[in-house]
Amino acid sequence: MRTISSVLILGSAVTLTLQNLQFGPDPYFWAFVHFCCVGSYRVFQKNFKSSHLSELEQQFINYVVSLLLLASAAHPTGDLFDVLEFPFRSSYKFYSGCFASGILGFFLLLAGVKLKTGPSLVHCAVWLFLAKILASGLSIFLFSTEFGLLTWCCIFMNHAAEALNIHANRALER
Repeated sequence: MRTISSVLILGSAVTLTLQNLQFGPDPYFWAFVHFCCVGSYRVFQKNFKSSHLSELEQQFINYVVSLLLLASAAHPTGDLFDVLEFPFRSSYKFYSGCFASGILGFFLLLAGVKLKTGPSLVHCAVWLFLAKILASGLSIFLFSTEFGLLTWCCIFMNHAAEALNIHANRALER
């Protein structure tokens, strides 16, 4: 079931990438850089598991390293100065959305750390899954974008695959 779940998640991500070409290749490059940052954090976390660093300190190190990697990658791609031409740079909705995203992401991080120290990992995964569904549901109403049938199918397939993964982990935990 875990393999099927991973294939479904990968399939929905690739389908969305190939289907949604309205932004060009730049967002996908940054998604790849983010993927590399998350992967390097996972390697760091696995290698230093016996470290004396708390979960919050590890997350802080992850954010600092990601910020440095993204900032250093922004100059060669030309995105560093393209920020000045960003069309929503003077929009209060953009800044309030960024602020809300940061605050809610921080609280989600705190909740995740608290859940990992308390109940089982499956219980934590269920709560994080519900938070992702809530975030994706709210974003549909907050951002003005049009979704086609294929996009809706990919979103549903991604959520179903994550639920399947949680179910598979729950079965392994027993």
